[in-house]
Amino acid sequence: MEPKTLKLPEIVDDGLFEKIEHGKWHTPYEQEILFYSAIGSGDVRRLDRVMHTILNDGLAVGRMSADSLRQMQYFAVCCVTLATRYAIQGGMPQTAAYDFADKCLMHIDTLRSQQEIYRYLQDAAYELTEQVRLAKQNRDYPQAVKDCMVYIEKHLHGKITLDELGEHCALRGDYLSRLFKKTTGQTVSAYIMDRRLETAKAMLGGKYSHSAIGYYLGFSSESYFIACFRKKFGMTPRQYAQSLGY
Repeated sequence: MEPKTLKLPEIVDDGLFEKIEHGKWHTPYEQEILFYSAIGSGDVRRLDRVMHTILNDGLAVGRMSADSLRQMQYFAVCCVTLATRYAIQGGMPQTAAYDFADKCLMHIDTLRSQQEIYRYLQDAAYELTEQVRLAKQNRDYPQAVKDCMVYIEKHLHGKITLDELGEHCALRGDYLSRLFKKTTGQTVSAYIMDRRLETAKAMLGGKYSHSAIGYYLGFSSESYFIACFRKKFGMTPRQYAQSLGY
């Protein structure tokens, strides 16, 4: 959807008389539940259908500020807070959900128009739903594989070896490697690379340069980081950052 066609939420001022007189009410509670439940279920297709319906009908929200930009920022805080709580209920790890919310709100704080914030909220909803979907898949993994994933997540900035992972999970490294591949369909090294690139993508929406991100996440050179990023996402880190308005 192009920015010029994006219909912003309609603001409903306080006052029961005005609401009755002009037929202006908040978006129905049932629609909100459908939206957040789709996120909590990790169902991207259902989210797409619900979102399409809501955007066609038009959103209506209460007035939270006389300033239009601050009004949208407050609206965004409410949306992100509720969405991440539903994501946690759906099986997304609390630390990951809270981190997602923090990064969203930090990015929203840098945006300077209602349109930018509203568009970003839509993109964030899809991204969060996909993360819930993946978390639901991971929930049935053997405990050793889950422990392995947690360890990887905490050590993405450093070198990770099979021996370290095996010691952490109380298994031989080679056995853990086979178990991980059998369970997830990915090798440990491929999974580590995926998580580093996804983390890099998230960090590009902040204050860090792509060269600093590549160095922090342990890529051997800037050119190697750029090549890996392009292979996974179809664009360079700089191009992705520019697509976010940086």
